[in-house]
Parts: sequence; structure tokens; C-alpha cells
Amino acid sequence: MLIQKIEESLANLQDKFPDFSEQSRYEISGIVLNLGEEDTDAGTYAKYLERLIKDLRAEFHNDRLPVVIVESGRGGRKETALLMIIEAQKKVATLPEFQETVTYVETRGFWPDDDARAASRHPSIERWFDNAGSFYLMGQASGEAMLKLLK
Repeated sequence: MLIQKIEESLANLQDKFPDFSEQSRYEISGIVLNLGEEDTDAGTYAKYLERLIKDLRAEFHNDRLPVVIVESGRGGRKETALLMIIEAQKKVATLPEFQETVTYVETRGFWPDDDARAASRHPSIERWFDNAGSFYLMGQASGEAMLKLLK
């Protein structure tokens, strides 16, 4: 399904970028993975995350395609239920075969404070209370990490 969504987006670039034409070119130069975590144990999660990275690289014909793994930092530093998943994410990012092409971005420090959570019109812990500040910080950290991989 992920590949299908990517292909659909690429097939319709002109919808989002009106100046894009059939003569225009694009390149997938990296992937940021911000994945869910509630449906598996840490060992299975790590195995499938590693496989996902390999599959994406095979699909896009680039066995060194840069990948940023965004930490499952939901709940902030006080949350302990996700620590095993977080460790699995870190482990995958440090596998020897992924050296210098996969990195991990910590996000627990971006968890919205009590006031921001109380102000949310959509109080959903899974969606970080739809907190724009948290999403901005995650995007900024992910982008900076990707730029380091691309150098």
C-alpha cells in the first residue's frame, strides 16, 4: 500500500506542483519513516522495519537510499510503554549494512506540554494532539538528519 501511495503521488505531481510538466524530472533522494508501533513486539518491529527499508531501496533501485527513522516519541520522556520499540528503532538505524545511510531522530522532547494538550480540539495521544509545534519540530529534525545523510 505504501508503494501504491507513492506511485499515485508521483503520477499526479502536477496536482500539487502546477509548474511540473511531463518534461520535468524528479528524484527520490531519501525517505523519512514515521511509523506506528502498537501492533507488534519490539523484535518483530525491528525485523520488519529492516525489511521495509530493504524493500523500499529495492523498489527504487537504490541500495544506499538515505532513510531517516523518526522515533516513536509519543508521550514524551515520561512514557515508558514504547521504550522497547524506541530501542528497536535505534538498533535498526545502527545496523552495519545501514551505516551512513540510515539515521534515527529522537522526538520525545517534542511532546506537547500540558497547556498545548489542553488547548487541542482533537485530544488524541496517537496524533500528538494535532500539535503543530510538535509536528514542526519533528519535520525540522527529520529534514536536518536527511541533509546530513545526503552530504
